[in-house]
Amino acid sequence: MKDVSIKGIILAASVATTIDWLSAAGAGLLFRALISFQPFERTIFFMYLIYLIIGTFSTIFGGYIAASIGKKAPYKNALIFGVLGVVLALIMILFTTRTDIYPLWYSGISFFGLIPFSLLGAYLFLRKKSSRNSF
Repeated sequence: MKDVSIKGIILAASVATTIDWLSAAGAGLLFRALISFQPFERTIFFMYLIYLIIGTFSTIFGGYIAASIGKKAPYKNALIFGVLGVVLALIMILFTTRTDIYPLWYSGISFFGLIPFSLLGAYLFLRKKSSRNSF
């Protein structure tokens, strides 16, 4: 456990959560603007799509941060960050009274993508690191 950076994992989770909350606020404003131009169902679909894209980005970025701070074991740190996301998602599912508030495609991609996307962040960090060392 010496190679695990708790600081990196906490920072990654904080940054990813902040990006997610800010994107939710921004998408809410965008939703209000779009609702007058498009049918409600199409607007909702695009809102979920925006949430999914930004959530995927925040998970990849969180994995990147966890890997970059935990340089001794970047994949392990990114994996722990992803597992933390899964645990938090499961806790939210267990304590949410309504399970039908998100479409199944959105819930599936966002839940099952947590670990692979966080590992992708570690991969991108290592790729960037190796490209810097090759010059």
